[in-house]
Amino acid sequence: MKFFKNRFNLIVSGLVLTALLAVAAFYFQNSANAAATETPVVQTAKVRTGDLVITASGAGVVEPAAQVDLAFRSAGVLNELNVQVGDQVTSAQVLARLEENLQAETDLQALFSAEGIANVELALANTQADLDHAIGTYAYLIGTDA
Repeated sequence: MKFFKNRFNLIVSGLVLTALLAVAAFYFQNSANAAATETPVVQTAKVRTGDLVITASGAGVVEPAAQVDLAFRSAGVLNELNVQVGDQVTSAQVLARLEENLQAETDLQALFSAEGIANVELALANTQADLDHAIGTYAYLIGTDA
């Protein structure tokens, strides 16, 4: 241990040891950076022509854009249903008919048929004739003096 008693030898040994530690640290730092900066592996594939098909699936509830609750003015038995679930409808489209409203609708359509209009015109003419006869009878009964 006589070697370390000399101050010069101690300083030289310290500098050599420090230099060795610096070289070792530099070497290990460069090898770590080299491993981290390796180029990524590129995946390749052959190019083919054809249709591209993409599908998506999911689960959930489909909500309509607009929904209206419908009801009849009176109770009855449903006789006719003119639409299905999911059909688009227009304003004034007949969607369903009740059994008891069929007779009323038939009577209404009969009033506006050619025969119905002719019957109403005949009834109007008869009523006008009856009115004229009643006015004549009234004039006869009260006489010309009144």
